[in-house]
Amino acid sequence: MSSNSLSAVVRVSHNDTPRALLASDIDDIGLTDLERRSVSLTADLLVFPHHGGHIARVDNAAFTERLCRSVSATTVVFSIGRGRHSTPRPEIIRAVEATLPGSHVACTQLSKRCAQMNPDVAREHLVDLPAQGREANVTCTGTIVQDLSTGAVSPDRASHALFVQRHAPTHLCLGGPPPDAPEVHLPTSEALDAAT
Repeated sequence: MSSNSLSAVVRVSHNDTPRALLASDIDDIGLTDLERRSVSLTADLLVFPHHGGHIARVDNAAFTERLCRSVSATTVVFSIGRGRHSTPRPEIIRAVEATLPGSHVACTQLSKRCAQMNPDVAREHLVDLPAQGREANVTCTGTIVQDLSTGAVSPDRASHALFVQRHAPTHLCLGGPPPDAPEVHLPTSEALDAAT
């Protein structure tokens, strides 16, 4: 058992509708305890534990499948820093997509796994709120806002997907390529505009 086993897991509800689960740094021991006590973890949005990094003493994919089945989220958020700890891990993203097909997988900053070179483009899809990484222009979804009355998430999935498709050549979300796929450099939107 570690301090991660004792992490506070917070579920936010609105009018008895579970909206978001903040999973902190819960590990397999903590998840097993919640399951044993029949604690409901369902929510529309899951902030994934460990920033999508390795979960100690357990298979990452198996842990991810169990957590995703328990939460049944339609949006899974990875709060990451670009270049820090190489998060999120590809096997975790694949397990999320396999367990929750059709879910919106979103990282707050653009992982180097998705774009080795940070695209020097405006992030027009971001919400107008402060975001870690905004000043350095390394955000992917940036700050994510959930409307508790409807469960809707901003930036919305379509605008996030468009940004990823255009600027993250080795993206992990959207059923992305395997992590060993060769890096592909897409032209910037300015280059595309200049060519037309």
